[in-house]
Amino acid sequence: MRNLVLLALASLTPLAAQQISGGTCSASNLSGTYALNLGGRGISSGGTFTGSFQGNGTATFDGQSNVTFTGTYNTNSATNQKFTYSGK
Repeated sequence: MRNLVLLALASLTPLAAQQISGGTCSASNLSGTYALNLGGRGISSGGTFTGSFQGNGTATFDGQSNVTFTGTYNTNSATNQKFTYSGK
Protein backbone atom coordinates (compact mmCIF):
# COMPACT_ATOMS: atom_id res chain seq x y z
CA MET A 1 0.00 0.00 0.00
CA ARG A 2 1.43 3.37 -1.01
CA ASN A 3 0.68 6.58 0.87
CA LEU A 4 0.31 10.00 -0.64
CA VAL A 5 1.10 12.84 1.78
CA LEU A 6 -0.04 16.32 0.88
CA LEU A 7 1.35 19.35 2.70
CA ALA A 8 -0.17 22.73 2.05
CA LEU A 9 1.42 26.04 2.84
CA ALA A 10 -1.58 27.71 4.42
CA SER A 11 -0.16 31.17 4.88
CA LEU A 12 2.96 33.26 4.99
CA THR A 13 1.66 36.31 6.82
CA PRO A 14 4.05 39.10 7.81
CA LEU A 15 4.44 39.48 11.58
CA ALA A 16 5.23 43.16 11.14
CA ALA A 17 3.31 44.59 8.20
CA GLN A 18 5.64 46.23 5.72
CA GLN A 19 4.27 48.12 2.75
CA ILE A 20 5.57 46.82 -0.59
CA SER A 21 5.08 49.02 -3.61
CA GLY A 22 5.51 48.39 -7.34
CA GLY A 23 8.79 47.38 -8.92
CA THR A 24 10.64 44.12 -9.05
CA CYS A 25 11.10 41.54 -6.33
CA SER A 26 14.63 40.40 -5.50
CA ALA A 27 16.50 38.64 -2.72
CA SER A 28 17.54 42.01 -1.29
CA ASN A 29 13.97 43.16 -0.66
CA LEU A 30 12.76 39.83 0.73
CA SER A 31 13.73 40.19 4.38
CA GLY A 32 12.06 39.90 7.73
CA THR A 33 10.17 37.32 9.74
CA TYR A 34 6.84 35.91 8.60
CA ALA A 35 4.31 33.59 10.25
CA LEU A 36 4.25 30.07 8.85
CA ASN A 37 1.26 27.70 9.05
CA LEU A 38 1.42 24.18 7.57
CA GLY A 39 -1.19 21.45 7.29
CA GLY A 40 -1.63 18.21 5.45
CA ARG A 41 -3.19 14.75 5.39
CA GLY A 42 -1.96 11.31 4.45
CA ILE A 43 -4.23 9.49 2.02
CA SER A 44 -3.65 5.90 0.89
CA SER A 45 -3.88 4.90 -2.77
CA GLY A 46 -7.32 3.48 -1.91
CA GLY A 47 -8.50 6.87 -0.64
CA THR A 48 -8.34 6.05 3.10
CA PHE A 49 -7.19 8.69 5.60
CA THR A 50 -3.85 7.57 7.11
CA GLY A 51 -2.67 10.55 9.16
CA SER A 52 -2.48 14.29 9.63
CA PHE A 53 0.13 17.02 10.01
CA GLN A 54 -0.16 20.55 11.45
CA GLY A 55 2.67 22.99 12.10
CA ASN A 56 3.25 26.60 13.14
CA GLY A 57 6.38 28.69 13.19
CA THR A 58 8.26 31.41 11.38
CA ALA A 59 10.06 31.91 8.07
CA THR A 60 12.95 34.38 8.39
CA PHE A 61 14.45 35.89 5.22
CA ASP A 62 17.76 37.77 5.51
CA GLY A 63 17.70 39.80 2.28
CA GLN A 64 20.63 37.79 0.85
CA SER A 65 18.74 34.74 -0.52
CA ASN A 66 18.87 32.83 2.80
CA VAL A 67 15.82 31.57 4.66
CA THR A 68 15.31 29.73 7.97
CA PHE A 69 12.06 27.99 8.90
CA THR A 70 11.56 27.16 12.60
CA GLY A 71 8.59 25.98 14.61
CA THR A 72 6.72 23.01 16.00
CA TYR A 73 4.46 20.42 14.42
CA ASN A 74 1.94 17.78 15.45
CA THR A 75 0.97 14.56 13.71
CA ASN A 76 -1.53 11.86 14.62
CA SER A 77 1.39 9.95 16.24
CA ALA A 78 3.56 12.74 17.79
CA THR A 79 2.97 16.17 19.30
CA ASN A 80 5.06 19.28 19.92
CA GLN A 81 7.91 18.21 17.62
CA LYS A 82 10.41 20.99 16.81
CA PHE A 83 11.73 21.70 13.30
CA THR A 84 14.40 23.95 11.80
CA TYR A 85 15.25 24.09 8.10
CA SER A 86 17.68 26.52 6.46
CA GLY A 87 18.76 27.07 2.89
CA LYS A 88 19.17 29.31 -0.10
